[in-house]
Amino acid sequence: MRMPLVAAVALVALAACLAPAASYAAEDTSDGAPLQNRIPYDQSSIESRIHAEVNRIQGLYSEQGQAAFAAITSAGLAGTDAIAPFVVDADTLEIVAHGASPQYVGQVAQTLREADKPISLIRSDLEQNDRTWITHTDVNPANGQLQTKRTLLHLYDGYIFSAGHYLPDSETQQLVEETVRLYELDGIAAFDIITPDAPVVTDDLYPFVIDAASWTRVADGVVPDRVGQAETILDTSGRSVEDVLADLRENGATWTTYTFHNPATDISQLKRTWLYLHDGYVFGSGYYPSDSRAQALADSARLLYAAHGRDAFEIITPDVPDPLSVESTFVLDAATLEVVAHAIMPDLVGTISPHLSAADIPLESIMEGLRTGKGVWVWHMALNPATQTDQLVRTHVTLYDGYIFGASYSLPDIRAQSVVDESIYTYRNDPQTGFDVITSGELNRVDLYPAVRNATHILAHGTVPGLVGPVPDVQIVRSGGWDFDTVGEGDSLWSQYAFFDSYTGITQIKRAWLNIHDGYVFLSPYTIADADTQSVTDFARFIYESNREGDAWIDIITPDAPVVTDDLYPFVIDAASWTRVADGV
Repeated sequence: MRMPLVAAVALVALAACLAPAASYAAEDTSDGAPLQNRIPYDQSSIESRIHAEVNRIQGLYSEQGQAAFAAITSAGLAGTDAIAPFVVDADTLEIVAHGASPQYVGQVAQTLREADKPISLIRSDLEQNDRTWITHTDVNPANGQLQTKRTLLHLYDGYIFSAGHYLPDSETQQLVEETVRLYELDGIAAFDIITPDAPVVTDDLYPFVIDAASWTRVADGVVPDRVGQAETILDTSGRSVEDVLADLRENGATWTTYTFHNPATDISQLKRTWLYLHDGYVFGSGYYPSDSRAQALADSARLLYAAHGRDAFEIITPDVPDPLSVESTFVLDAATLEVVAHAIMPDLVGTISPHLSAADIPLESIMEGLRTGKGVWVWHMALNPATQTDQLVRTHVTLYDGYIFGASYSLPDIRAQSVVDESIYTYRNDPQTGFDVITSGELNRVDLYPAVRNATHILAHGTVPGLVGPVPDVQIVRSGGWDFDTVGEGDSLWSQYAFFDSYTGITQIKRAWLNIHDGYVFLSPYTIADADTQSVTDFARFIYESNREGDAWIDIITPDAPVVTDDLYPFVIDAASWTRVADGV
């Protein structure tokens, strides 16, 4: 599976450097234990571990009967990297126990209906062999994101006992394991092998290594200039460096989530990283969950097709589109680029795809990348149904059986979500100062800002500190409305509302992303008209970055003949000579 773009040519530190490194020294990290006894994760044994977990919960049922279901559910996750078991009634597919997400108990296991095999074949396999593997998509409780998952099913006494692993997590852990093994073979010379001579831009996962005593980076798989720098990855995590290192000393490895600059989107986004402590070094690798979700949506369409053939296209395409849907899945005929399924714009079915023909990468290069068996990321302009404007979209596509399966997300939307994520993780890192940091404007972007409120008060505001206090008595018209009686901890949603913009002198529409955390509403809004203009500028920049050779970007942006249009268009000016070098019309 193709992993998110996590390489960077230039990485922007998100916060001030850490306190003096000595205060973060790891104690007794070189215990000399054999490697095979120290690695808490071994990719080669993942399937045997899953078999063992399925055997364990089936054994509990054999001993305790249905009382075991409550025990399985109440046990919860031993850790965010645990293999979470669940049990399903084989006849009704109702979930009767779930070790990671108790709220699913009593619901139908829809993920089994959306696997790479039809449910009839799954039942047949189980009846014949007792066990079968499926690949499907499911929400990873560790990060709340839809991801691709490989799951073992075991039929026993009318129940399906199950456990599985999320591919982004296990592939990340596998890379760290391989990096540790390289170090075991070559010692510190491995750090030179890991670190390239020049920055590398890649869509693949990459490893890094941190000296646990000085808390500095000693190896980096994509940006050599990071080597020797004080480590800042935990400055915006939910836990302090001391807490993470204590966890590493106790357990040998841990997952951590923080905000980090994603060069693919040029914004700070959540990153989920696996850290493993060995011989005085912290070996790590991570991925961006938002990218992983887009990949999972594309995978979901491919898995549906594998199970149902062309009937999957009707499953993907709704009869009535939902303009607020985030299921941005689509399927194209690889030969003609005709849209054969589309989850949010069914009217596009039967038309030639707008997704690839005007992307930032030439179509020939996209197809060449797809034929390698890996997924490809592209930027393009597309209509965002939620805002009814053309906005910059990031799309992941894969090729399978003559069809291109893809899924997208809007850059303006992901920007707002990333601001909310960073404000939440800043607050989690230090609740005593989190609101002050938000109000200081430190987390503001050029076009976005965070804010925090409860039912009665604004508690932090990135642009107008004077608003901190009781919520102003202002009547606004909302769509996708919400109130504190209808949302709960962990909920997230979009809301749009009209407001009078004193800068333009007109009423405009704002779109805000809200996330409920610790009883507070963390939010960030953007003005739709502004985001529409920024998307055109962003797209021109991505065209430039992807087509520098021979200055091909100039001809891509500039038409052969003048164009008369009411649409927004980009232009490019040489900042030194102040002359126009490209013009969209």
